[in-house]
Amino acid sequence: LLPKYRGASPIQSALIHGETESGVTIMKMDEGLDTGPMYLVRRIQLSDTMTAAELHDRLAVVGGGALVEMLQQLRLGTVELTPQADEYATHAPLLKKADGRVDWTLRAKQVADGVRGRYPWPGSYCFHNGKRIRLLPLEKWSDHSKFGAKPGQITQVSSNAIWVQTGLGTVLLGKCQLEGKKALPPAEFLNGYTLREGDVLD
Repeated sequence: LLPKYRGASPIQSALIHGETESGVTIMKMDEGLDTGPMYLVRRIQLSDTMTAAELHDRLAVVGGGALVEMLQQLRLGTVELTPQADEYATHAPLLKKADGRVDWTLRAKQVADGVRGRYPWPGSYCFHNGKRIRLLPLEKWSDHSKFGAKPGQITQVSSNAIWVQTGLGTVLLGKCQLEGKKALPPAEFLNGYTLREGDVLD
């Protein structure tokens, strides 16, 4: 939704920043970066669990319909151009693989938003004893912290759950994937790899 998130990663950026809505803007191109006046805007609501892959597919459908609608207005001569409010503009930079490293010092919801917003690209990952672990979208998050735990510290491990402390609150890991291995739910991942309460992910 222009003028927010001008640039290469508007879909990912909307989710990473915890937006509650996204959408499609059809604009008239000019020499700037997504700065031209707008023909038509269509909005959709976002859930707390939607991933970048899911939003991409949803917007593909919304965008196709919006384009047909705009072309009909253009044919009838009823289309109008609306200037963008530049003071609300933000930049959505091109994401690199390195951007996927999880920052455990963020709040629990921010960590969860970052993981789903970077799925499937560039992906999210952390390290444990030098081994890279790719994290798929998280199962749950909570504002409740474990007393004395530091960001990235595993606060609870059971047969099918791994909870990790963040800067404020905890997150429940979803599927995890070691390099060269398949992505597995926690119960299966823990059968082949040892994580203990108190271990730190970085």
